[in-house]
Amino acid sequence: MDDWIITLDGQEKTSFDRATFESTITCPDTPHPGVKWETTEKDGSTSVYEGLPLWVWVAMMDGGDSAAGHYRFNDSLARKGYKILVISKDGFAAELESSLIARNDEIILAYKKNGKYLSESDGPLRLVGGDLPSKKHQVKQVVEIKLQGI
Repeated sequence: MDDWIITLDGQEKTSFDRATFESTITCPDTPHPGVKWETTEKDGSTSVYEGLPLWVWVAMMDGGDSAAGHYRFNDSLARKGYKILVISKDGFAAELESSLIARNDEIILAYKKNGKYLSESDGPLRLVGGDLPSKKHQVKQVVEIKLQGI
């Protein structure tokens, strides 16, 4: 699996790579364990996606981190309302409301499908989950996440 970098642009600007993503999921002290989402594909087969909730990555750039580290979600900022743009390699962007993603483990940035890393046509990350407003919000090849209206 090749390395990759995802850009985060909000109150704070940062980025994360594959190693950071995977260590966050597997860290025994993390308050953000990995999650799975199961869905039925068009052909009737079942797929299981694995990743981390989108809100965990928003917490990296929403100004809510504690001095001790471990990304802390800024609940008060989310209640005020802002938009999250999840942007693909080709420039397509899905827009989500902060009220929808706030501590919602049903909207995830997946890095695996059925136990294997995502294919090049889907990865490195794909936005999936049962609480997405529609299938068009399932962004493939995610390269950037931006906060707007903060």
